[in-house]
Amino acid sequence: LKYALNSAALQGVIAPTFEISPEFMYDTWNLNAFRVNSEGNLWSVAAEWAYFREIAKMCGKPGEVIDTSIISMSSLDGIRSCPGCTVYSMTKFSINGLASSVALEARKNHSRIIDLGGGRNLTLNLRVNSVLPGLVNTPFTWNQ
Repeated sequence: LKYALNSAALQGVIAPTFEISPEFMYDTWNLNAFRVNSEGNLWSVAAEWAYFREIAKMCGKPGEVIDTSIISMSSLDGIRSCPGCTVYSMTKFSINGLASSVALEARKNHSRIIDLGGGRNLTLNLRVNSVLPGLVNTPFTWNQ
């Protein structure tokens, strides 16, 4: 496995921001949207990166360069929002921030060089991106 794609998502309830309260935010539907979109991506990316490192240790050869990639599905609402989409947009902005942070981390040498023991190393190149598709007209789009 050299590639991972994170694409699970929930929209959350559409409502004006001034109506958002702790009770609204922790309503099951909104809380699940936050957990799936934000937390789910964090846990997935962390596990995928750890898995790539473990596989590289087990299967890689000294001096080898292994290229891997993690892609997370965000949304155009992750760079600009729409009225009433506060919860959804917040979670999609977080996916873009996560991808950016992990990409910066992955460029650091201490994250790329994997010690195979006995002075032997290999390099794991991890590319991390988020993709921002636009609106797709499905029943999910309209909370049906």
